[in-house]
Amino acid sequence: MLKGVTQLKRGLERVGLLRPAYELQNWLRARRLRRGGGSSTDTQTGDDGLPIPPPELLVAIGGQTTVEAYLQGGIAIAAEIESVLADAGTPLDTFTSVLDFGCGCGRLLRRFRRYAEVHHYAGTDYNPALIAWCQAHLPFARFDTNALEPPLRYADGTFDLVYSFSVFTHFSDALQRAWLAELRRILKPGGALLLTLHLDPPDGFFSAAESGDYAAGRSVVRYASLSGSNITASFHPMAFITSTMAEGWDLRSIRDSRTGQRFVLLGRPA
Repeated sequence: MLKGVTQLKRGLERVGLLRPAYELQNWLRARRLRRGGGSSTDTQTGDDGLPIPPPELLVAIGGQTTVEAYLQGGIAIAAEIESVLADAGTPLDTFTSVLDFGCGCGRLLRRFRRYAEVHHYAGTDYNPALIAWCQAHLPFARFDTNALEPPLRYADGTFDLVYSFSVFTHFSDALQRAWLAELRRILKPGGALLLTLHLDPPDGFFSAAESGDYAAGRSVVRYASLSGSNITASFHPMAFITSTMAEGWDLRSIRDSRTGQRFVLLGRPA
């Protein structure tokens, strides 16, 4: 089944129809969510008292089909971020300037409101509709848009923490290298970058060629022509993480989690 879906996507990519098919799929998902009671939202609030984004935005950040998935997913991921940082000896409340890179419609930032009301928190994303919603509904943080490629509109050394959940999993190799360099630029010396990557896929997931690359310590990227969208999927073997991705950084920790992602904590050398 999975191989059949992969072959279909690759065929659509070859003829230039993968993006339209992806956009149609998201439109249908949003329509189902709206019909199921997930309609637009300024009056609908979550457990934190904050508004819920409309279905089109919930689907855009990861294909969520229920409001509950959006809320509970944010709780679980935020808890994992706090745990990883605490275990490294740098609890989240010790960082005074924090950037959520690829913030979407605030799924994580809303969970960090208690910190953001004291410290400087910011979010950036390349989807202007997501940022517009955050600017209108999450006043405790500052938001900005970015292009698919660097740079960001922040000065050197602006932040002491950047976290990025399920973003590098949707970049080509070239974009991953470019953004690692850019995020290093905007971090203060000694600052931390917490990013996530896919867990090792199950046996039979890769083609023979992909399996060979992965076993040799090379990353595998599917549908790189749609980099930045959720359909692009990047996979990183441990050898690639510890050598290529961590080059020029202090590798502080690597941890698998129940969120379906592998957390990698890097430090900018002081």
